[in-house]
Amino acid sequence: IGPELKGLEKVLLEPARLDVKTSTHYIIAMRKKHNNKEFITAVNTMPDTMDCTVSAKSMPNGKYRVLGENRTVEVKNGKLTDKFIGYATHIYTNDDKFTAPVDVTALEKEIKKVDDAARSALKK
Repeated sequence: IGPELKGLEKVLLEPARLDVKTSTHYIIAMRKKHNNKEFITAVNTMPDTMDCTVSAKSMPNGKYRVLGENRTVEVKNGKLTDKFIGYATHIYTNDDKFTAPVDVTALEKEIKKVDDAARSALKK
């Protein structure tokens, strides 16, 4: 989590928190602007997978990248809907130049590789 926090330091230290709501109280969200671009952090506080709508009246429409996940979500009428696995954190931005501090997809693949190797070793 260290590299992620360091990479998001300037965003997280922005003084103003903007309005944002979630469709379930199990997912908490924070919304900030940095360099006039949107950054929404949403965290699933439960072990269960669930869908959630994140909304704000003033959130601009368009494609938002999910940092570190090589995918986008669409914001329409100030709302985006996404699936959250247990304890997942998603960071959305409409800043197409912001560099993701960590490639979560690559990290998940590496963890799975190590996990599979450990499971295989236990079977021997």
